[in-house]
Amino acid sequence: MPHLTKISGICPAVFVLYTDATCRKIDEKAQRAHYRKLIDYGVNALVVGGHAGEIVSLNPEERMHVIQMAKEEANGRIPVVGGVVADSTAEAIAMAKDAQKAGADAVLFTPPCVPGWKAEVEFLLHHYGAVEQAVGIPIVLFAS
Repeated sequence: MPHLTKISGICPAVFVLYTDATCRKIDEKAQRAHYRKLIDYGVNALVVGGHAGEIVSLNPEERMHVIQMAKEEANGRIPVVGGVVADSTAEAIAMAKDAQKAGADAVLFTPPCVPGWKAEVEFLLHHYGAVEQAVGIPIVLFAS
């Protein structure tokens, strides 16, 4: 897929499917089928590990695995966006690098949970700028 410069349209935050109610083992077959179904319905991107999903419940290897599966199922037809939910810049960089390594075309950032951050524009510019310099893939900002 060429370098991503714009995302528009329907870009769902994809949930993770598990083999049973304990949510300890990802159901890879069902997960892949879910990605294919969404693509067949005409979504414009897959957002894997968005803030409303299971991203904080998955370990780094699992987060990378669900992104890799999405990338394989998308097969260049639509972009895959990996989620980054981190309060520290170092953690955000690590999550973004993992998403990039897994094949994400961009990363979706949830703003850090820092009291008063909305008034701290300099902090946010540093936070997102440091990630962009360290990783170099497009950043999509999630605003609530």
